Amino acid sequence: MPPTQAPHRSCPTSGGDLGPVPIILIGPVAIDRGHAGPTSLLELQRGFDPRFPQSSSPSGLRAPQRSGPSEPAALYDLFSMLDTFRPLLDAARGLDLDQPEQARKLLTERFDPTGPEATSLRAELEALLEQGAIAHKGELPVRFSRAAKPSPETDGHSIDVVLMTGPGPRHRHPKGEIDYCIALDGEPTFDGQAPGWVVYGPDSTHVPTVAGGTMLIVYLLPDGGIEFLE
Repeated sequence: MPPTQAPHRSCPTSGGDLGPVPIILIGPVAIDRGHAGPTSLLELQRGFDPRFPQSSSPSGLRAPQRSGPSEPAALYDLFSMLDTFRPLLDAARGLDLDQPEQARKLLTERFDPTGPEATSLRAELEALLEQGAIAHKGELPVRFSRAAKPSPETDGHSIDVVLMTGPGPRHRHPKGEIDYCIALDGEPTFDGQAPGWVVYGPDSTHVPTVAGGTMLIVYLLPDGGIEFLE
């Protein structure tokens, strides 16, 4: 969609009024060119996920770069995106990951993977996947994306979304890992476990593996802690 000119606003500075500053509309998100902060989920993804290519912009932000068809088809507002993940973040709040099985049971009580809320969440995530807003980097058996960095808004968790049909890279969880797994095709398992919640405790290591089909997995990492291993 070509940029559309929207109404102007004035941008006062210490040196006086610089005159009207355009607000450019791209798809569903307005990017205020007179504002120095991040204006889209994509910019936040670029700025905080080291796996994404980055570059410097005049404002000091790391600006988005186009690299081909794997880029999202549109920009999405961060807080709208966080609303999608809010039920999972709420379920994970205050968990003791030192007892992974107990944590998994509590997660299931708080957010039942077979309940109506889970059905709604699945529909939202499938729509975002179809639109290219999540799991748009890389190629199968592992496509991934960083939805949010750790922050007070995410209760200190990073949020990654991964589409998997096979094994991923071996890694360690310094503070544990919380996974919410959705079966999209076939009868997939994640590390031998059925769709739903999977929990790993602090200092655990694994090769994340989906077998028997396709899964969409939301990874919540306390403080974003992860160490990729050879």
